[in-house]
Amino acid sequence: MNAVVVIGVGNRYREDDGVGPAVLDALSAAMVSSSARLVELDGEPARVVDAWTGAELAIVVDAQRSDRVPAGTVCRLEVGVDDGVLGASPSGAGGSHALGIGAAAALGHAVGRMPARLVVFAVEGATFGHGEALSEPVRRAVADVSASIRDEIGGTG
Repeated sequence: MNAVVVIGVGNRYREDDGVGPAVLDALSAAMVSSSARLVELDGEPARVVDAWTGAELAIVVDAQRSDRVPAGTVCRLEVGVDDGVLGASPSGAGGSHALGIGAAAALGHAVGRMPARLVVFAVEGATFGHGEALSEPVRRAVADVSASIRDEIGGTG
């Protein structure tokens, strides 16, 4: 299994919900690292757990919808294997999926399949209708999150 897995959660056809896949596209285009595995998922907890099983570092990117912070705001949260389980989303707000990364972390803890390190980047979305275009603030956040992930991966040497 790969030491590093980057999981982009979302739906490319639901506007800002496509931020996870957009970050994967940016990382792939930048040839982020031959040792990092890039995985696009819909957020279903069992698939997320399967994707990060055996990883030293799992990085998850997902949209969130809180209406508490401006669109494009990025929240970074790190959860270790022995830490408490995430809530509904890193900011405590609802994610863009019925079950989010918090549910995946709870499942991973319950079945003993957490990565050594879990880093979550949640990007506040503005629009979640039908369409492939990201809102301008979320589009700008893609570059910031991609750069942060490259830094995270570089630190795992």
